[in-house]
Amino acid sequence: MSSIREGQRVLEIEARAVAALIDRLDQQFMRAIDLLAACAGKVVVTGMGKSGLIGQKI
Repeated sequence: MSSIREGQRVLEIEARAVAALIDRLDQQFMRAIDLLAACAGKVVVTGMGKSGLIGQKI
């Protein structure tokens, strides 16, 4: 399998996984957002690489 085809395959798998998350967003998601927004203290977010960069923005 070529590297391009392998990359396409991986992206197709990831796209399906992200699409499956759409139906899972519900009131629990909103509750988590509300709890984070109302937090009077600090929220610790950890990660390495890209996740770490995203965590810094939060």
